Amino acid sequence: MAYRGDVALAFGVFFGGLVALLSAILILWLGFLSSMAMLELMRVQLRIEDNTSA
Repeated sequence: MAYRGDVALAFGVFFGGLVALLSAILILWLGFLSSMAMLELMRVQLRIEDNTSA
């Protein structure tokens, strides 16, 4: 029979790891989206410069 502390520790480690994993995925996803938005802004800026120079 496991002690209550052991069960609580196992739950804490499991849920802590789960929360850390989900937050890491969220941060990576937000970074990916922001980089895509930056690339899109650069592309639009280049297109505007091409239109004004022509």
